[in-house]
Amino acid sequence: MHISYKATHFDMTPSVQEYFEKKVEGVAKLLEHLDSDGSAKMEVELSRTTSHHRKGDVFRAEAHLTIPKKTFYVSEERDDMYAAIDALKDTLHTSIERYKDFMVGSRKA
Repeated sequence: MHISYKATHFDMTPSVQEYFEKKVEGVAKLLEHLDSDGSAKMEVELSRTTSHHRKGDVFRAEAHLTIPKKTFYVSEERDDMYAAIDALKDTLHTSIERYKDFMVGSRKA
């Protein structure tokens, strides 16, 4: 799986980068059966946004995952970058699991 990411409006520290890469490893393992030829691509944007109705920083983690025959889009906003990355991973994991269950169910029918 090819992963590209960028950070906007905040400095990507080595600890955030390492944390992100560790979390994405789990998603890559989940995709092994769906992406046998290695053509999956994930584009991730990590950014700090401002919101007029909230005080402090708001962090966004956004991912576009493309596998053969399916594209996933997930976006999460949290008060902490680590929490946004966790929420992104959890939502993406759930979406992939649902798709895998759907594919297995359609093969049985």
